Amino acid sequence: YRIRDGKIEQLTQDHSWVNELLEDKEITVEEAKTFKQKNVITRALGTRPTVKVDLRIEELKSGDYFILCSDGLTGEIPDEKIKDIVLSNGDDLEKSCD
Repeated sequence: YRIRDGKIEQLTQDHSWVNELLEDKEITVEEAKTFKQKNVITRALGTRPTVKVDLRIEELKSGDYFILCSDGLTGEIPDEKIKDIVLSNGDDLEKSCD
């Protein structure tokens, strides 16, 4: 995620089966919420000698915050809550992580 100018944006997509189904429009957002196998991941580090990575080049701006997290965070904490936690703690990043 990136927080910039008071807005949060997810910069990469989750590597999960449910997300692939959503992207392919095989299920709806409502169906994804109760999808029984939504914890099935499709890409992970350490399972093979090499792994396909997402690469994105972004211009950094003063005041940007970047949140690096596993796919497992998505859906557990709403994006707006993540943003509020980070912005309310300012530069106390350890407190935001806690």
